[in-house]
Amino acid sequence: KNFFFSSRRRHTRFLPVSWARRCVQETDLKNFRAQRKLAQATWCFLVSYMATQEEKNDLLKIFSAFDKNGDGLLSKEELIEGYQRLLNVSNAEEEVQKIMDAVDSNKSGVIDYTEFVTASINRQKMLTKKRLEAVFKIFDKDGNGSITPQELKAILGSQSNQLNNELLDQIIGEVDENNDGEISYKEFKEMMFKMLH
Repeated sequence: KNFFFSSRRRHTRFLPVSWARRCVQETDLKNFRAQRKLAQATWCFLVSYMATQEEKNDLLKIFSAFDKNGDGLLSKEELIEGYQRLLNVSNAEEEVQKIMDAVDSNKSGVIDYTEFVTASINRQKMLTKKRLEAVFKIFDKDGNGSITPQELKAILGSQSNQLNNELLDQIIGEVDENNDGEISYKEFKEMMFKMLH
């Protein structure tokens, strides 16, 4: 079993307000499908603002157990050392490589706290109707029941040089099933539930 993705203990400490923005901004837009970019932004927001303190504290304990040198980063070596307590050396190295490939979104060679939390928290528990509705209402700034291209640009970071009208159209196009140029709550919810599969 993969500790990061199967553990029932999925939580951490309170994260600063800029955490969700940083999570989104560090992602290389060219390396992700457009729909995944919006889902990732939503996921970061959910984890940052909707996870309970208990969930956050539990994740911090797990992260700290792996972070042997206390630098706030999980190196490949630290992960291998932790996994060797559960698996043989060969299997530990293989498992850690899978984790690095899946979780190290900015390809820094280490897993930072943001990447760890985003990958580790229980997705099924986070994607409740109440939480999704709350996030959608925050993203739908004008309250008209859909996320417009302008609102989407604000969500994903207007300061990003990579976020142009063509990319916005692509993001909306992948989620917008009725082709009205906006993302309805139904479309938003379906996009997020695809993350579970």
